[in-house]
Amino acid sequence: HISNLTHPSSASSSRSNTSQKETQQYLRFGGSDIYETQCLSSKGNDYGSFFVGSRIVSNGSMHVTTRIDPLFFVLSTMSHLKSSTNNDNNNNNNNNNSKSYKWQPLDQLLKDLPDDIQKAVLHPNPHQMKNLFDTTDKFGDDMILYKFNETRTLGWLHKKQSNAHAVLQ
Repeated sequence: HISNLTHPSSASSSRSNTSQKETQQYLRFGGSDIYETQCLSSKGNDYGSFFVGSRIVSNGSMHVTTRIDPLFFVLSTMSHLKSSTNNDNNNNNNNNNSKSYKWQPLDQLLKDLPDDIQKAVLHPNPHQMKNLFDTTDKFGDDMILYKFNETRTLGWLHKKQSNAHAVLQ
C-alpha cells in the first residue's frame, strides 16, 4: 500500500501552514513495516546510469526505500501536543511554564495520524508505545491511559542513535 504522508521531520514545523510541510511517499508492507521512498536521479544531466549489483540501470533514476520506525510519526505529533498544552497552561496561569502532558487514551493520541501509520504502530507490538509514554490502568484494564515522557523518549532516541553508530563503525 502506497501513501503520501507528511514527513515526520516537517510535521512538527508550522502545523497551520501546509505549504511548508514536505510530503513523501511511504510504502506499508504487511502490518507494521513502513518504508520511505526516495527517487535518486542525475540532476542537470540528460544521461545517467547506476550500477545495481552486476546490472546497469540506464534510465538515470532509481527508487530507494528505507525502513522508518512508525514511532517517529507518533513523536512528531507530540511536539504539537506540547505546544497546545503549554498554551492551555499559559492561558490558565501566566506564571506556569509547565511541560506537563495530559493522560489520554491511545486512540486520542493517534487521532492525527493516518490509518496506515496507526496500524503500523499497533500491529506488531502495541507495547512499543512504552518507549515514548508512561501508562496507567488506574481506571481499569479497558481504559489504559498514556502520557508523553520526554526522559523515556530521549532514552529511546539515544538507543536508536547508539545502534546506528555501532552499525556504522
